[in-house]
Amino acid sequence: KRPSSTDQLCAGASSSALLGAMLTRNRVAKLTAVRQMEIGYEDIPEPTAEEMLIRVGAAGICGSDLHYFRHGGLGSFKTPLPMRLG
Repeated sequence: KRPSSTDQLCAGASSSALLGAMLTRNRVAKLTAVRQMEIGYEDIPEPTAEEMLIRVGAAGICGSDLHYFRHGGLGSFKTPLPMRLG
């Protein structure tokens, strides 16, 4: 397999150099109230030496996210809002 330009960029690069070459903000779906969502942006934190930054192509939601959206929680368990979904 031929190395891609991303592979070549990543070879020996520091996490700071990679962050500079990648996006620095993520789109985030937040539940702000029961049946109310907002799509916003958040800064991507720089990974520590023990962490790795990956690019996610797609994300979904779980059945529990639907309970939070429709009822504000799972049964009697409620989470403070806003909260990220997915």
